[in-house]
Amino acid sequence: MDRKLIKYLPLFMQTYGEMEQIMNVEQEEIERVWDALKNLLREAFVTDETEIGATRWERILEINPLDTDTLLLRNFRIQCRLIEDLPFTYRTLNNQIRALCGKDGYEIKLNEDEFILSVRVALTTKKMESEVARLCERVVPLNLFLDVTLKYNTHGLLHPYTHGYLGGFTHQQLRDEPFEE
Repeated sequence: MDRKLIKYLPLFMQTYGEMEQIMNVEQEEIERVWDALKNLLREAFVTDETEIGATRWERILEINPLDTDTLLLRNFRIQCRLIEDLPFTYRTLNNQIRALCGKDGYEIKLNEDEFILSVRVALTTKKMESEVARLCERVVPLNLFLDVTLKYNTHGLLHPYTHGYLGGFTHQQLRDEPFEE
């Protein structure tokens, strides 16, 4: 807190040493209260929360985090669970995945003749593939075959580049890593 409590007293009281000592002691306590209030306000939003908020949401939503999960991935998992919305339509699922992966972070196709729903998650969001798969498993009707995979780099994406330029990469890097265009 950048303001001193002593400044809130009338001028004649600020001159007493006793009041100055009392306000200095209280200043530390008030600063702790302000810090706690700032942390509490930060916990109000899933995108800004700390470990404490993530742990609380995981307990409420019965999510079991892995030891290797980052706070970002844990918050993503919580958001994924919170945006579930009934009824589960194709448009709703599309909006939910767009909210999680971004506009260009996925591709979704429904083959109505063969009852196949294909979701391709972009390589830039590949850590979130398992969460997208879990979301789809919860909301997609059981009469549809669900295919959630990564959207790997293909020849069409790499076609504009020369063989000499691409020779600096391994085949696995060209296929599995997000390619900077």
